[in-house]
Amino acid sequence: MIRIALLLFASTALAWTARAGQFIIDSFSTVGIYYGSAELFSPAGVLLSTTQAITMEGTPVIDFCPAPQADQVACATAVGQSALQGIPNPPFGDPALPPVFAANFLSQLPAFVNTINGIGNASPSDFVSYDPNNTPTPTSDQLYRKLTAGAGNFIVTSDTGFVPYFGPADFALVWQITLPVPVDVILTAGGQPTCCATSEVGSFAVEFFERDLRLTEVAAPEPGGTGLAGIALLLVLLARRRA
Repeated sequence: MIRIALLLFASTALAWTARAGQFIIDSFSTVGIYYGSAELFSPAGVLLSTTQAITMEGTPVIDFCPAPQADQVACATAVGQSALQGIPNPPFGDPALPPVFAANFLSQLPAFVNTINGIGNASPSDFVSYDPNNTPTPTSDQLYRKLTAGAGNFIVTSDTGFVPYFGPADFALVWQITLPVPVDVILTAGGQPTCCATSEVGSFAVEFFERDLRLTEVAAPEPGGTGLAGIALLLVLLARRRA
């Protein structure tokens, strides 16, 4: 049922349905999770260090929660709580978590949950699905910077690129809130608002991408003979001035 809903909502961020005499906002959003590791080797092939990092982003709350600011906070909170509960315990029908993510990064999930965007940074507004290899975002680019931040001088000798797990709508979660401020719903041909939507049910697809790097340390260049000669010439000129 979740996957059917995702396909129905993929063409639009919001839909309205009437249930039991009242309107409910149905929404769809996406979450992208990027994680991986960087191994740093010496020129002789000795492993010097291993760095792991993770970044996350999601559909901007304003794109799927059109109510006043208080409602956007409520939507973000609901998305975050759904992620906290649903990602560690995938609901029936969802695949098991990627093994590397489950073993090394799942414990970091609470640090990315927030009341501004739900989980992670805000994605570009026109994103329906993520493709960091061909259409990178600031958040997907951030993973490389975090993986290589402490490596010093290096060259990249191996890069897997972003390896996706599952399809765009295979791992899906749902959330629901009561809207503190009812939202007018336009259903008539004349554009007259029909009051009101009093709750919102949302589904969001979680997409996982793993990227692993192998780095080789490069020694910093030492001062060459030209540099030493320049220093010697400077000393000679200073000595002549004093004379």
